Amino acid sequence: MRKSNLRTVGLAAMAALVCAGCTDVGDEGEKYIYGPVDKLLGLYMVKFEQGSHYGGGTIPRAMTVVPGESITLPSGDGLKDGEWVFGGWNTDSYGRGTNYNAGSTYKPTNSVTLYVKWIRTYMVLFYASDYGVTGVTGTVPETITADSGSSVTLPDGNGLTKEGYYFSGWRGQISGNSDVWLDAGSSYKLININCLGGCVVFYAQWRSMNWVDFSANGGDGTAPGRMYVIPGDSITLPNGSNLTRECCYFGEWNTNSNGTGTNYSVGSFYKPNNTTLYVKWNPKYSVEFKLNGGSGGTAPAAMLVIPGDSVSLPYGGNMTKEGYYFGGWNTQMDGYGTTFAGGSFYKPTGNIELYVKWNSQ
Repeated sequence: MRKSNLRTVGLAAMAALVCAGCTDVGDEGEKYIYGPVDKLLGLYMVKFEQGSHYGGGTIPRAMTVVPGESITLPSGDGLKDGEWVFGGWNTDSYGRGTNYNAGSTYKPTNSVTLYVKWIRTYMVLFYASDYGVTGVTGTVPETITADSGSSVTLPDGNGLTKEGYYFSGWRGQISGNSDVWLDAGSSYKLININCLGGCVVFYAQWRSMNWVDFSANGGDGTAPGRMYVIPGDSITLPNGSNLTRECCYFGEWNTNSNGTGTNYSVGSFYKPNNTTLYVKWNPKYSVEFKLNGGSGGTAPAAMLVIPGDSVSLPYGGNMTKEGYYFGGWNTQMDGYGTTFAGGSFYKPTGNIELYVKWNSQ
């Protein structure tokens, strides 16, 4: 090892004395020595050059190498030519030879020149919509910068919205290539692209969603708003809790306003197809009250009751009959039916008339 150092340092110094006029000049005026003595001693020189592009940055100085020994290839930090960046060292000035990464070990077999391997970089741009499409809001995905030959993963469109439409992927317009249509999350390889500037552009694609409207169908209150869904998907039908109608109660949703279509219950799954669903109003039960021979006063007004609910039956109020007093309500005029006291809860099972049950004083 000692002899090798003497040979590398000592003989190189001797070469500087013997062949002072045989030097080459590197970047920034730094000199490296390689002359007849180096050749006589069999030393190799590894030079570094820009190659097919001449960008900014400083090319590393040449290295003198003892045959059989290796060097660590220098970095290309700072080397850049517009959209071209350093991608290693190559044996061919156009990058068609053998490529070596910066920092790798290299053992020359002769004096050699290594050239910068220039790699093209592309800016992959994204737009919220294609030509002529309006109404898209939100944030467009950030621009991606990638090297030629690498692949980019297309982002999703979660930050973008368009009422009545859904994001369906990207249309890629790439210079030198046919347009492509790709889903979010798919990969696109940047190859065979001939352009300058922003030549890799992807436009968000939008497709119509199916919708369903809801109609109060004569009721009071506000029906649920339009609901959108991707074709083939389902929605959960809303309730009509804020919809009322004096004569009726909310039953379900129907495809016809007259209730003769298909019924869909609240909370069920429904696949819209650009249609309107109408409230199907079911009639309430009517509970009527009869004076039943009373001579004074007025029978209470009829009550409308949703099936399954109960009502509190009225008292006698101002109803009178000479020689009798109010004894409740009966399901039969002759009083031989079922009697219910005033103020009691009554659950009708259909439309019904209740008669005053007059008891003798």
